[in-house]
Amino acid sequence: MPVVAIPVRSFAAGKTRLQPDLEPPVRRTLTKGMAARAVEAARGTSVDHVFVIAGSPEVRTWAAGLNLAVLDDPGGGLDRAAGAAIDAGVHGGSAWVILHADLPLVTAEALAPVVAAASEGPVIVPSYNGGTAVLGGLDPQPLHYGPSSFHYHLASVPAARVIVDYRLAIDVDTRRDLDVAARLPGGTWLRPLLGSSG
Repeated sequence: MPVVAIPVRSFAAGKTRLQPDLEPPVRRTLTKGMAARAVEAARGTSVDHVFVIAGSPEVRTWAAGLNLAVLDDPGGGLDRAAGAAIDAGVHGGSAWVILHADLPLVTAEALAPVVAAASEGPVIVPSYNGGTAVLGGLDPQPLHYGPSSFHYHLASVPAARVIVDYRLAIDVDTRRDLDVAARLPGGTWLRPLLGSSG
């Protein structure tokens, strides 16, 4: 079964595009809450291991407190962090899944088909705005996260299975993303954060 890797750079410095809309303590609560939901979802599926790619001492300590394996972020952006996780999975003889930590609606039920597909070959879950929310497979593949990354990843591995699920497709980068997620099933936990925003 696959290993699931969750890149988490920082709770305190995460989601900088939300700075005009959310106070720092609220952003920290949001980023930590989303990361915790990603871990819970991954643990609820049939995986060998869940580990965090930690980009700060705070994240390292948090992950260790949850008895998660930790891989230090090598620096250089998300492509390098995800690449390090893929290498760890491949070298360990496992399929791999890269699950992003900014999916506020993620559940084990939504993630389970992706984990199963990764055990058979490449799989991509697009975000609603053309990015890549979840990526998985058996072998290394080129990575190019950022705007339109879904199209890049699909072009790189055209045989990949594509799975679309709103619980995985909604990521949070802007206040609009947060507002949309809060109105959808599973998003009620976000509403108190919106009420406490500046």
